[in-house]
Amino acid sequence: MYLARFLHSGLFRYQIRQSVPDNGVYVSRTLFDLGSDPGSFIVYPGGNSFYLDQDMVETIEKRGRDISYQELENIFWPFVHFSIRRKLQGFHNRAQSRHRPPPLHEAEKEFLRSRIHLVDKRRMNYLRLGSLDQSRLGGVPPQLYRPLLYASRDEIEQHFLRMEMELKANERAMYVYSFLHLRRFFSEICAGTMPQGLDQDKLDEVFEEQLCALNADPDFWTPENPPSSLHPYLVRYAIMFFDHPFGPSPFLDQVLQDFIARHRFHNPPPKKQGMSRDEMSSIFEVPKETLLSMSARQITRRYRRLAKKHHPDQGGDQETFVRLNLAYNWLLSRIKSRSHRK
Repeated sequence: MYLARFLHSGLFRYQIRQSVPDNGVYVSRTLFDLGSDPGSFIVYPGGNSFYLDQDMVETIEKRGRDISYQELENIFWPFVHFSIRRKLQGFHNRAQSRHRPPPLHEAEKEFLRSRIHLVDKRRMNYLRLGSLDQSRLGGVPPQLYRPLLYASRDEIEQHFLRMEMELKANERAMYVYSFLHLRRFFSEICAGTMPQGLDQDKLDEVFEEQLCALNADPDFWTPENPPSSLHPYLVRYAIMFFDHPFGPSPFLDQVLQDFIARHRFHNPPPKKQGMSRDEMSSIFEVPKETLLSMSARQITRRYRRLAKKHHPDQGGDQETFVRLNLAYNWLLSRIKSRSHRK
């Protein structure tokens, strides 16, 4: 049993759903429609206590299988009034620790090894372990995928929706790049740690091909047929990839540190040394007025093309590459600061 959140007529609505077996696969069915405010089904009798609406509980118990009140309470816990949740948090945590799931049986391990889609494993690998390298999934213990055990496609997507809310803005494009395993389409050294340096047009093309391939994959949507247009559950990945720049990479951090260390050793820079807008205009190869009026998306696209040109792996000048990144980060922070002031 799980809580599903979805957009309807521009508003978020919520439903209690459950995954159930159907001819060897798992499908989702709706047990109760909560509307736009799940908190309206929480009753406060006084003091620091609460309980769930009894009519709702009885309806769910009649429609569902193996429903427990504790499970329902866990679903509604985030919607409990903050002041009460704060006072009861300790009791809630202890109750959770007493209901830890038992070790996986061999049949469950086999299900997780053989029945979980590769893209789901990659997503979990990144979100739980922070791993950009998706070439070694065979060594990941099946316990990592336990939340996906005996779950329908709808429940799996709702689970990832909740997990992805923890991603920072500069992690989203890298996350999509990782779980679609786009690095396998590039031979450049930077493909493993710094996709910023790849050919932007080719990267966009490969991304679109792989997202469409996933959308048309019958194994991913089983038992439903693949959608005729991009499924709403996948639209978010197009937004993550195209509307968010790649964050800093370990490789770039090392290059920056080497650059700073060299200059400190030979000629310590004066305090608050920066880069003039004329320099940034020269590095980005556009007039200063144009550069300062560009959107984050336009700057990112320009940066990716220039990063490929100046990347040391491509024969470019390392110091130019470093200064390009310094200018890029300053421009993005300027746009972010400007948006916050509005």
